[in-house]
Amino acid sequence: MNLFQVIWPELILAAVACVLFLVGVVNKPAARWAGALITTVTLAVVFVVLWQGSDVDSPASGTAGTLADALGNFRVSSFGQYVKTLAAGVGIILSLLFWPSNDERTGNGSVNYGTEAGEFFALILLSIAGIFVVAGANDIILLFLGIELASIPTYIMVSVSRPLPVAQEAGVKYFFLGALAAAVLLFGFSYLYGTTGVTSLDAMTAQFNATIKSARAPVALTSWQTLAVVMLVAGFAFKMAAVPMHFYAGDVYQGAATPLTALLSFVPKITGFVALIKVMHVVGGGVWAVPADIAKLIWVIAVLTMTAWLWRGLRLPRGRTTELTAGFVSGALSTSVGTSGPPLVIAFQAIGLRPAEFRATIQVCFAVQGSVALALFWSQGLVVHDVGIAFLAGAPAAVVGALIGDRLAPRVHAGPFRTAVLCLLLLSGTLALGDALWP
Repeated sequence: MNLFQVIWPELILAAVACVLFLVGVVNKPAARWAGALITTVTLAVVFVVLWQGSDVDSPASGTAGTLADALGNFRVSSFGQYVKTLAAGVGIILSLLFWPSNDERTGNGSVNYGTEAGEFFALILLSIAGIFVVAGANDIILLFLGIELASIPTYIMVSVSRPLPVAQEAGVKYFFLGALAAAVLLFGFSYLYGTTGVTSLDAMTAQFNATIKSARAPVALTSWQTLAVVMLVAGFAFKMAAVPMHFYAGDVYQGAATPLTALLSFVPKITGFVALIKVMHVVGGGVWAVPADIAKLIWVIAVLTMTAWLWRGLRLPRGRTTELTAGFVSGALSTSVGTSGPPLVIAFQAIGLRPAEFRATIQVCFAVQGSVALALFWSQGLVVHDVGIAFLAGAPAAVVGALIGDRLAPRVHAGPFRTAVLCLLLLSGTLALGDALWP
């Protein structure tokens, strides 16, 4: 299959963006309105065609469920097709948020891009095209270019979204910190290439898969490969505004216009998540056999990020969605990295459980979950003699601790209780981070 058949959505968005740059030269309200209309219609057409299924599942696509060019540089799987469709659909909503509704067609009540409407909407299309490239990239060079194509336009949009000094300041800060994140990503990708000798994600996957010694064993990474993955995770953390690369988010989101904040909460985030998923699939040898230290590192970043959100007043709605999500994540962590508490603690704090409710609910969850996990480990022959000795040695101490905690609980009010929970989350995450980086 030729390259055009694989990357036609990216080409269409890039071509229309070039047209919009030319439209931006015309300093008339009708031209600015036309820029918004062209952007929305283009995204709608791309969304409809992608929604219809394209050629991903056709026999002509080569590998079942995959659309690839002859050289294998682009490979759009069903996952990639889903990401593209989602990005196009959300892009339509975002373009409507930026719709020029005032008399001069220079913006609306929430955003004011002045006479640069054509250029502004062209940058939106280029950002969406960057997501498309990341979704289909099968080469680390293309993956990096897609990440930057999605990111660089947002630096400009922040600065021009409002005619205020705070917006220009936010844009400059975002640009320089984005350059730092790009340098970190390049560092990681260069070491990944240096240790494998290839840039193709498929070729890297095959090399990592060859280091798996048994069915349950993880991929064996060298020290330099581990360093590369850590650097890549740090770079992706910037895109996702995750700890420790989250410090820029407050200033940038405050300086940007409200609709642009919505765009920033989607475009860089989905780019970082998709790139992280791809890298983890490669590092896991194509079978998700990711080394335990890398899995723990990602878990720690997630816990510390949620802790930071809780500290800033994160609230989640009560209901089955929150409960099922927390339970699923907790169960997955329990049997993968052996730590199930943080997702439950974060969820129960975010929905606002009182201290007594919190203690009772989490104890029941731990009792049930621990019993299920023990049964699973026992059925797989993982409960050995040393485990039983460790349990017998630790059980009396756990009972004493529970009795002391029960005496102290009535004296701890909601405010200090919340602070104590957050401090313990931060401490556990920091200790786990140190254990992951320096095992």
